[in-house]
Amino acid sequence: MGTALVHPHTAHLPPPGSRARAVIATAFAYLDAASMTWVDGDGKGDITDPYDECPAAVRSH
Repeated sequence: MGTALVHPHTAHLPPPGSRARAVIATAFAYLDAASMTWVDGDGKGDITDPYDECPAAVRSH
């Protein structure tokens, strides 16, 4: 029987399927928050600004 090797830098991470789902869900959450921020501002300003601001807000905490 063979032994599965696990890279020490990724041993603490969830399985790849879980990571993919989490990344996709996070991207959709950013999209939703940014879109609603832009709509709440009556659609004024550059629509790409909230798309930059939302991930930055999460990273700053």
